[in-house]
Parts: sequence; structure tokens; C-alpha cells
Amino acid sequence: MGVSEQRHAAVLRTRAPSAPGRELRRDRVLGLLEHSRGIPVVALHAPGGYGKTTILAQWAREDDRPVVWISVRPEAPDAAWLAQKVVDELHETGLLAEPVVLPRGGDAVAWHLGVLPAIEAAMSGVSRPFLLVIDDAGALSGKHWDCLAASIVTSLPEGAQLALGTRTVLPASLRKLRTEEQLLELGPDVLALDALEGAALLHLLDARVSDSAQMELLEATEGWPVAVYLAGRAVASGRKAPVVGDLVPGADLSTYLRDEILAPLDEADAHFLLRSSVLTRLDERSCDAVAGNGSSLARLRRLATSNHLLVPLDRGEEQFRMHPVLREFLSGELRSRDPQAWRSAHAAASVTCEEAGDLDEAVVHARELQDDARLGALVWRHSGMLIGTGRMSVLRRWLDGVEPNRLVADGGLALASSWLAAQAGDDVALGRYEMAAEACAVRQPDIAPDVALLKATMARE
Repeated sequence: MGVSEQRHAAVLRTRAPSAPGRELRRDRVLGLLEHSRGIPVVALHAPGGYGKTTILAQWAREDDRPVVWISVRPEAPDAAWLAQKVVDELHETGLLAEPVVLPRGGDAVAWHLGVLPAIEAAMSGVSRPFLLVIDDAGALSGKHWDCLAASIVTSLPEGAQLALGTRTVLPASLRKLRTEEQLLELGPDVLALDALEGAALLHLLDARVSDSAQMELLEATEGWPVAVYLAGRAVASGRKAPVVGDLVPGADLSTYLRDEILAPLDEADAHFLLRSSVLTRLDERSCDAVAGNGSSLARLRRLATSNHLLVPLDRGEEQFRMHPVLREFLSGELRSRDPQAWRSAHAAASVTCEEAGDLDEAVVHARELQDDARLGALVWRHSGMLIGTGRMSVLRRWLDGVEPNRLVADGGLALASSWLAAQAGDDVALGRYEMAAEACAVRQPDIAPDVALLKATMARE
């Protein structure tokens, strides 16, 4: 395929795509776009599955200005081609009386002295306001694209707007507009479905679920439109599938996440995210421990800018979290691909969390592994503090859901259960767990003094 053919193939459409038969109208977001007329740049900036293309198309179909729609494929991210395509479409739409052929040249001198001044002059010659949509703009990168974006914005006529749909970080020239109130940026927090939109989408799909189930679904997915859509489609079809949060169909969503999120990553980033998915909170120390490599903070920050499914938790961007649906998928994927890696990641996370003082998370990881030796040692090591300060509810939470046969098979777990039974006044359970702890002390001699203290405290001897 020649260069010209490649560039032509990069265009999916130059008009707003037509609506499918059944499409959720995003009134709330469209209202924000309709009131943005005085803002030259609008960016819908979110991962895949947030409906960026759909929303831009709905806006373009209803806007009263001429619309130039360009969508760029990843295999043809050519800023020079895009510059020519913009002026070609302006002419095709009737906004430019005469066709414009921009100067050719890929080097910086030709770009700055020839192409950019020519496109600025062409766009400045447009007398009517228009809407220029560049969808999948994340496929474009580099200094040429950054400079082109700046030239387009500075030469827009009064009332015209540039609208971008992108998964990746905006060009630096556009990010500067934030402080000048010349950029409206709609991210995942805005594009996520609210309760009314979620209910409307499920109704559109003929998915019959209770009001409480709808709310649980939106909470589990944080309103991620593609996840809600796949859940609704599965419910409507009557299929039963593996679930995330007891609601999201795992099969369809896993395919989407595998193709759209995991597959485009390079091997190192994929390895990092898969192993880090066992963590509730991602920071440099924890990720270094579970992923087995350094420079985790730099990687986290880079991945967060290119994929909003990693969310910063603080202004300094020292801590992050994964979108819960992504985290559930990646953890399951790691466990399926490499069970030993999944176990070692949880084991490392438990140790790291304990060292950082996050005992709740340390316990969660040990319980996830069903590593009773680790769980028992961890729980009993910190039980004295909890018992001494009257925080028995924390100890109860740590052991909640652990099967009784496991509680009597490990000395630490049996001792902790004994104190809980004593606090609850359950003499039968106290006697059973006390006997179990005494039996465990034969093979766990380090707990023998604790068993003696328990018996003495309970006036058994």
C-alpha cells in the first residue's frame, strides 16, 4: 500500500457517524457541550468504552454549524496528512472557496516555515463558525502534532471549536489552555453513567433488573458505560456468565478488556499491571515488591496519563488505584495464566502492607491466598494490641469468613478465636478453640507461652 493509500485509509469518516437503531442519548453530557460555545477546545479524554465517539457524534448531528469529522487510525498517525485533510474538508464543506495544497516537507524547518503558516492562513480565511472533530486523536503524537494543534486553535474563527476524542494525554500546547479557561476537558468522572443514564441504558437493552441491582451495578462498574452495556446485554439475553462484583458478565467484559486494554500494552507494562492488580492501592514500594522491578512510580505516572483506568489518589501522584473492573479482570487473568505468580504477588503484598502498617490489607492478602500459616502468624502477632485496646471488632473482621476447620488447625488462629469466644461469652467455643490451640502448640512451640497465658487468664489452671 502506497503512502497516499495509507493516508486515505486513515480516514474512517469525514461526517458524523449515523446513529444505530438503539442508542442512549447522553443528554447530561450534551448539555455541557452545547454550553461550551465560547470555549475553543473541547476534549473528551477517557479510556475505551466511555462513549466518546458516540457523544461527539450526537453533538455533531445536532449542532447547527458545519461539521468536519476526521477519525485517525493508529496505523496512520501522520500530522502532515491531518493538516492537509483539515483544509481539504473545509473546502469540501464549502467553508473554503478554493482548495489549498499545503507545502510538503517532514523536517522541522519546512514544518514551521511552510506547513503551519499555510494552514493558519487557510483557517483564518474561514468566515463562518464550524465544528472540527478529530476522533481517536490519541493515535497522533510527537512535536509536529503538538504544533499543529496549537496552530489550529490559534487560527479558529470566532465561534468555531476543535473537539477531540482521545484515550491518551493531550498535546502540551492544549494542556496549557487549562489555566486560561480555553479548554473544556471531560474525563471519566463526567463521561461515566449516572443513575438515570444507567437505568435508561438497561431499559434500552430490555434488561430487567431491580432498582437495587441497578445501583449495585453502577457502583461495581463506577458507571463505566461499556461494562454496564455488557452486563445489560447479558441479562437481556438470559445468559449466565462469570461475574465481577456479582453483576458484571465476566466473559464479554474479559474479551473487551483483553483486546482493548491489555493487548496494546508492551510486555513490560502488561507484566507490571498484571502483578500489581493484586493491590488495592498502588504506590512505588508496593508495586516494586509485587512486580519485581524498580522505577514503579515513573511507570505508574506514565500509565495513568495514557489510560485513565489508573486513577491518582493524591495531588503529588504518589499513590494510585485501578478501576475496580480492570483490577478484577487483571487479577483473574494473572491467576489463570500463572497461578504461582499470582500467589507470590499476594504474598509479597501481604508482607509489604504489614511493614507499611496497613494491617487490614496485609490480612486481606493472606486470606486471599488461604495461607493459614501466614494468616495465623499475622493475626496473632497483632492480636495483643487489639485485645489490649478493646478493638475486638477488628480481630473479628480479620477472621470473618474463615472456615471453622481452618481456625482450629493453626495455633495463631485458634488463639485469636479463643479470645473472641471469651469476649462473646461463648464457653463452648472457648473450650474448643483453647483445646485446639493447646494441640497446635505441640508443632508450634513458639505459641506455648501464649496458650499458658490464655489458660491462666481464663482460670483453667
